[in-house]
Amino acid sequence: MNWQNVTKWCREFFEGRTDVHDEVQKEVMTWFKGQAADFYDSGIQKLVPRLNKCLDNADDYVEK
Repeated sequence: MNWQNVTKWCREFFEGRTDVHDEVQKEVMTWFKGQAADFYDSGIQKLVPRLNKCLDNADDYVEK
């Protein structure tokens, strides 16, 4: 995803064009498909400590 496409999409959104949605979705899916397996693995591994933190704080993830 390059900067030129992002600025084009922003301009089209501000002009009220709705056909940009498909272009954005296509670019995002291409980016996700291009990520290596360790990108997803590291994200999933972060879920365990977050879940434990939530459970340790009486089901409230936000520390008070």
